[in-house]
Amino acid sequence: MSAPTPRRVIVVMTDQHARYASGAYGSSSVQTPHLDALAQQGTTFDAASCPSPMCVPSRASIMTGRPVHEIGAWDNAHPYDGTPRGWAHAVRDAGLRTTVIGKMHFRSAEDDTGFDETLLPLDVSDGVGDVYSLVRDDMPARPALADLVRGAGVGESPYLAFDRSVADRACEWLDSAPQDQSWALLVSFATPHHPLVVPQEYWDLYADTDLGEVGEPPQEQHPYPAELRRVMGVDTAFSTEEIARARRAYFGLCTLADELVGQVIERARLNGFDLDSTLVVYTSDHGTSLGERGLWWKHHLYEESVGVPLIVAGPGFAHGTRVSQPVSLTSVYPTVLSTLSVEDEREPSPVTTPTLPASDAVPAHPAGGFAEYHGLGASSAAFMLRRGRFKLIYFATQPPQLFDLRADPEERRDLAGDPTHADTLQDLTRELRLLLDPEAVDRQARRDQAVLIERYGGRAAILSEGFRIPFTPPPKADGS
Repeated sequence: MSAPTPRRVIVVMTDQHARYASGAYGSSSVQTPHLDALAQQGTTFDAASCPSPMCVPSRASIMTGRPVHEIGAWDNAHPYDGTPRGWAHAVRDAGLRTTVIGKMHFRSAEDDTGFDETLLPLDVSDGVGDVYSLVRDDMPARPALADLVRGAGVGESPYLAFDRSVADRACEWLDSAPQDQSWALLVSFATPHHPLVVPQEYWDLYADTDLGEVGEPPQEQHPYPAELRRVMGVDTAFSTEEIARARRAYFGLCTLADELVGQVIERARLNGFDLDSTLVVYTSDHGTSLGERGLWWKHHLYEESVGVPLIVAGPGFAHGTRVSQPVSLTSVYPTVLSTLSVEDEREPSPVTTPTLPASDAVPAHPAGGFAEYHGLGASSAAFMLRRGRFKLIYFATQPPQLFDLRADPEERRDLAGDPTHADTLQDLTRELRLLLDPEAVDRQARRDQAVLIERYGGRAAILSEGFRIPFTPPPKADGS
């Protein structure tokens, strides 16, 4: 009997790549030829959501296949330390090689997160992260964030140099990767996360590009986005030119990230790791706002923040197909294990999602359209649930929102107060409560955050220190 054909998995992640900023998702402005080509070779998920629109909690959920509230990864001060066990542990324990290269926002490279090799790690600062994100009530504004918008333009940053090193190291790894073994490789880039500075060649690509209109913020806003704008220091409108420069720089960063992702995928192909035996997954930890509703960055559950690109090519995923049903990045966990024939020994819960569907013929999972947020700027915990064309955003202490994503993809018309949609609102709320108790989860998050607030000297001490970058400076190309 011949030995089974080795299977490999390559997961490639970027940071803060919004779903809409890709040609594979219909953008006529953003140039992403390598991702577009990958989409033609596999399956594109049109309604993929991150578990939480914040770096640390989203990545912890992706690794463990568990939602934020089940693992207590509430914010950027609760980094993943290898508990609970993630898909890398399961793959390694099955005797297969596991490697991670690049930015993962874990607590420390010294923790056992399931990887045999950790190369060029970029984790949270001092094993702590951003304790400022623990304080959620009566927060002072952070006007320095507005400077990130006004400072957009041509330039270099340590993160761009770091990402080039990550791509080089990943290509080197693939050059020496075993041909006769199954293995899992995770490659994670920092771009297109801000700062919004981009080399001249990528800036020039968008000299004559339609950068899109963001529209005016609603005059009567829901309290959540209104408070978020104030806390993030962006409640004073930017000029048309400032918004255009920020969007142009971000689009350039998306193209740069696309090129780096393309280098890794092409090197895998050149080394014989073709899609007959190698699963390639591309995604991002969350999206970003670029002025829509007057919002910037993430921290909310509107589509530009919670929606992410997800393209999967390889065994089991047909060329050029699209899946429209909502899916969560927590499904990366069982998909990796299934591809590598590793048994999933987790105890399931109502929010445990299955392997990614290869087509819409597979029934949608109840938790496929679920996401949540408990971090910086969230005076109220927020929960999302998608069903078909409708999307509920449920707030623990504020009124809910309801959107028809087919008729209103930009989520400008809140239907929660419309009597003709009362049944839909009621049905989605009931379905959400079958997955979890939102108010109880909010109370638990606040209790856990209060413990850390006390540990780090109390509210006054944290606020006096101010916001801290939640990750360590990028290592040099030699790993130092």
